[in-house]
Amino acid sequence: NIPRAMRRVLRAGRPYWKAWAIALTALACSLIGLLGVVLFCWTSVWFWQAAAFAFAKAMVERDPGPTGHV
Repeated sequence: NIPRAMRRVLRAGRPYWKAWAIALTALACSLIGLLGVVLFCWTSVWFWQAAAFAFAKAMVERDPGPTGHV
């Protein structure tokens, strides 16, 4: 549901954009892992975990959802 998702993004406000900054910084750091296959596997998993946590925190911080709790 795109309209509903966009309303949640707009309600999240500044924490949402902070999550983007964290995700892009983590992505840049994970690209360093291209120096080695094992290192790349570790940094790519770390990137996805960091990005997911940042966005989840941003979306719950301002808009806890329809039930009011996580």
